[in-house]
Amino acid sequence: MRGPLILTSVIAAAPTFVTGPLAGHIADVYGAEWVIGPGLLLTMPFFALLIPQAGMAFFIVMFTMQNALLSTGIGPIGVEFAAAARTMAHKGATEIHEFAAMNFVFGKFNLSQGTMMYRLT
Repeated sequence: MRGPLILTSVIAAAPTFVTGPLAGHIADVYGAEWVIGPGLLLTMPFFALLIPQAGMAFFIVMFTMQNALLSTGIGPIGVEFAAAARTMAHKGATEIHEFAAMNFVFGKFNLSQGTMMYRLT
């Protein structure tokens, strides 16, 4: 049963090769706040759309859309964490604190995606 799981992961990761750099460029030009908010807000309906048992094709499309929008919203958060770490350097915040914050954010979203992927097995 690992075949569909691996194939779904590969299909869902493919659009992030486009949305990640695109989100980075938009964040550089307009600011990260214009990418993070809409990216994460547009992701929310896809969490609910993954629950119905509408078939494997529907699940793969919804999971792919969720993954693409999630990477768009989470990618520029690193810029914001780096800026916060720079402004708080006098209080003892360093790059390791930024790294820990990024791990926390990625861990929370990957945990929620992992429970959805468990449905395929």
